[in-house]
Amino acid sequence: MIATSVDAVPPAPREPSAAAWRAQFAIWAKGGVGGQLVVALLATAIAVFVGWGTPVDLAIANAPVRQRAELLSTRENTHISEGGHGRGSSRHPHILRFAYVVDGQRFEGESHTYGRLPSADPADGTIEIERCAWRPGWARAVGTEVSYFPPGMLLFSLAPLAALIGAGFALRARNIQLRTFRTGEPILAEIYKHGRLRTGRRTGPMWIAFWRYPLEGQTYRGSFSSNDESLIREMAAAKQLVVLCDPARPRRSVAYLE
Repeated sequence: MIATSVDAVPPAPREPSAAAWRAQFAIWAKGGVGGQLVVALLATAIAVFVGWGTPVDLAIANAPVRQRAELLSTRENTHISEGGHGRGSSRHPHILRFAYVVDGQRFEGESHTYGRLPSADPADGTIEIERCAWRPGWARAVGTEVSYFPPGMLLFSLAPLAALIGAGFALRARNIQLRTFRTGEPILAEIYKHGRLRTGRRTGPMWIAFWRYPLEGQTYRGSFSSNDESLIREMAAAKQLVVLCDPARPRRSVAYLE
């Protein structure tokens, strides 16, 4: 599968074989881009589910306007609980639904609390709410929240962004490697080191081979990792490998696999 002679490399532009594509450029190759995309999607889904309403709470806190609202109903949400200590100590939030009018337009809102419910005025059955000054449809009863997201865990909402950035960098690196494979110049490199990578139990074993090659009086290095131990051993046994490098950026190189 590896090439040890530059004569075996077709002229540019060239396309990787099916085997080379699976080993180096498929998004699931080496668990790189594919794994990070899965993490990004899961983190986004969790953040959206748990943190739904957080922007509303932040907007109201930034520009609050208080007024009275009609209390429509209260109920206990038994599907969500706030953990406590000891058996039966967890608490369920109480949901309040209310209606209010702004500039002749009626709005309905909903918020929750794990503490004491706001008391309605016995005279007219209203409660005090606070709404966003520039978005009148965003409101909550005073002392309650719209989001179930704990304020101290707001940094968790950055997880999807971090995961997406990581996946973006991995995808960019993969595209650079693919471009180098298609248009790079073949050069014979020396395999000077190989071994097994330290990986987690879920990712499975991974092996890596390191190469170096001289170009214009300097020595440049690259590497290739795979879960295929036989491929890395083949590189190590041959002690050399044809790589494709970008003459304009000689630090960029990719293994040529047939």
